[in-house]
This record gives sequence, C-alpha cells and structure tokens, in this order.
Amino acid sequence: MERLAPDKESWRRLARAKRADCANWADGADGAGQANGTDGADRWRDLAAGGHGLAAGGHVLPAPPGVTQFPELAPALRPPGGLVAAFIATPLEPPTVGLIAELVEGGWRVLVPAPGPGRDRIAWTDYLGLVRPNANLERAAIPPDEALIPPDGLDSFGGLDPPGPPDSLGLLGPEALAACRLVLAPALAVDRTGTRLGQGGGWYDRALAFAAPGALILAVCFDWEVWPADALPREPHDRPVDGVLSSQGVELFNRA
Repeated sequence: MERLAPDKESWRRLARAKRADCANWADGADGAGQANGTDGADRWRDLAAGGHGLAAGGHVLPAPPGVTQFPELAPALRPPGGLVAAFIATPLEPPTVGLIAELVEGGWRVLVPAPGPGRDRIAWTDYLGLVRPNANLERAAIPPDEALIPPDGLDSFGGLDPPGPPDSLGLLGPEALAACRLVLAPALAVDRTGTRLGQGGGWYDRALAFAAPGALILAVCFDWEVWPADALPREPHDRPVDGVLSSQGVELFNRA
C-alpha cells in the first residue's frame, strides 16, 4: 500500500502533530491545527475525515477501556495475580492510570519503566510502590476511595527517572519482563502486521527482547492511529506486537 510518510521520523512528526491538534480541540482552542505551523496534522485529519479513525471536529482524547473485560486477554490474565507491564501516560498519550488501577485492584502487580538518565537503562519499578511506598505489594489491595495517582517527578517516558543503578534503588532489571504475561507498550501508531511506531531511541524494542515467548504484547494508542497491514516502515531491530489496545477496545493481529 502507499504509505503516508516515507520513514519513521516523518511518521513521528505527523503523529505528534495530530495528537497536539487533538489536544487543542479537547481544550477548545481557537484555530486548532494551525498553531503548530505544520500541515502534518491537517494531512492526518483529512485522512480521518475520509474514514480513517477520527472525524474532523471537536474531540476529547479518549482513554482505553479496562483490560480485564476482554475475553481475548483472558489467557494472559488468568489466574488473577502475577505481573503486568504498563506505562504511565503523558498528557498526549491515551490515559492509562484508570486501567492500571483496575489491574492493581484486581490483584495484579504492575511494572512501569524506570529508564534513568539518558533513557539507556532497561529497568522497571512497581507502580503501587511508586504511588504508595508503604503498600503491601504482595496483597496489592487498595481502599476503593483511594486514587492511584502517580506523584510528581515522573519522566516523560511513562515511568520513574531516579539516578543510580537499579540494584541501589530497589528497581527490577530487564529480566523482570520475562515474568509478565501481559505487556502494554506505548505507540504513536501501529499497523496490522504488528509494526509499532515508538517515540524513537529504541528503549522499548530493547526492553521487549526480554519478554517471555508466550507473553501478549499490545501497543496502546488512539483508535485513529491503527493502520492497515504494512502501512508503517519496519526495521530489523523492531519488535512486533501482538495487537492493540485503543479506545475501541482490543484487536489482536494475525501475524502468521
């Protein structure tokens, strides 16, 4: 198929412009789509108005639904408990605090990235321990009236950014991902052959190399960022995903 952009960086520019444009719509800003000085968001919006995802007009950035309701995910979430890897969304990503809270309240232990300075460290930290340092991580139960809201000081990568080596901070190394049955990875876009477009830098591609062979890996993005098969350029180091979680629910890809 004809690609919207020739390379990953061009795709990223278009995707980021589109998200900024949608945030302007959600905020009710006048002249949304013009303030960023690029036609990238306009091109993406034109495609959307033609039937790909979002229609032009006012929009509130949607949160993905909780994950425990989908039968497609039952094998990865049965029995309750165990480890799930996720991330804390930035303002221009699909909100994830609600689905993380659902998992924690259901007894799962949720890991989020702890990439460290320069984002070159592959490490993870426990989300519940991050928001409630004195919590019982084995039980992972919280009162229903307590919000699982991340504290200040989080980096823009969806995780914790403390200095120092993992073993001096009580962090978990890259091999912790091997114990996760479900992995939720952020994406600027994904196509139906499983190619995930990240922020650049390759942190998640390196991290996902430690995932167990049977783990279910889902990209998390907005519904208009899900593209047909082979729409995105793929490089040899890219780790394909098994499906996508968006505001429209879960879609698993047939990559055979």
